[in-house]
Amino acid sequence: MGRASAVVAALCLGAIALALGATRAVERAHPGITRPEQEGFAPLRIPKLDVHQQVGHATLDMALQVAQVSGIGAFVNLSGGAEGGELEAQLAAARPRENRVIVFMNLDAEGCCGDRWIAREAARLARGKALGARGLAILSEPPGAGLTSERAEPLWEACAALGLPVALGELGLPEGRVRLLERHPRIDFIGTRFWGEPDPAKVTRLMDRLPNLWVDTAGRVQDLGSRRDAARQAILAHPDRVLFGSDLRYVEGSGRQGIILGAGAPILLDSKLLGGEERRRFFARAFRFFETRDAGIPGPGEGDASIAGIGLPRDVLRGIYHRNAERLLGVRAPEAVE
Repeated sequence: MGRASAVVAALCLGAIALALGATRAVERAHPGITRPEQEGFAPLRIPKLDVHQQVGHATLDMALQVAQVSGIGAFVNLSGGAEGGELEAQLAAARPRENRVIVFMNLDAEGCCGDRWIAREAARLARGKALGARGLAILSEPPGAGLTSERAEPLWEACAALGLPVALGELGLPEGRVRLLERHPRIDFIGTRFWGEPDPAKVTRLMDRLPNLWVDTAGRVQDLGSRRDAARQAILAHPDRVLFGSDLRYVEGSGRQGIILGAGAPILLDSKLLGGEERRRFFARAFRFFETRDAGIPGPGEGDASIAGIGLPRDVLRGIYHRNAERLLGVRAPEAVE
């Protein structure tokens, strides 16, 4: 987590700090109003492994509580940090939780972006894996890094040799990312946020061509739900390479902890509310989208247009919710037992 992340966290926490007093005042005036109301939709009791969260080691306990009350047995933390930096603390915090927390490491942008930097980061990958990192996450590219160019080949060759899956954000131009996957068929790439592509049909065509492309659903329920037929066809075309992701992000600072639900506004966390009604609605709507053919499902974020559910078969849901991720990552989440 660099200086930019710290600034973002501080700004987010400044915004959500106001929510604490408001939430407590509402609860005092109207006892029970901030507690979850009865939900008409009950998700299927299928284990869930969330492949897309960003958690700091200080917010890990809270993230585990939020996951538990949201029906998520395990999650992947895509913000593990770099070896020699944050990674060791993240792995130490996750280790007592066995496979409930799976840590991906990150690149260190300091010193970017020449050939020496590429060689340094490639060497760090082996040490990070030896420490316990399960993969590499590159959600954004340091300016000038050129990670999809051939100059970065030592980095990708190291990933291939180590068998590291890579969670890949929107690096450079889409064509550059496609060429990267074509050059490295031995690397399993997770195209985060459904490859960053709002058109499911385009993702289907890419997955037809690239057997090493997986996609997660983080931050894409709204887009997919507005294109129900194309979204359902895309997932059913490659049900063994689609992964459930929530896009939860945790921020911390000044003794406060907060959560950002997808593209929603930050929410102040405490041990009683755990995101309260907003968190409950966020997950209920997402699971309803995957599990039903209902029309008029409220969007996952406040103010989002309504969406339509894709009603996936139960065996496909089992794959998306946990089995595909377990196969990709070589883990068996403790709660993922049917």
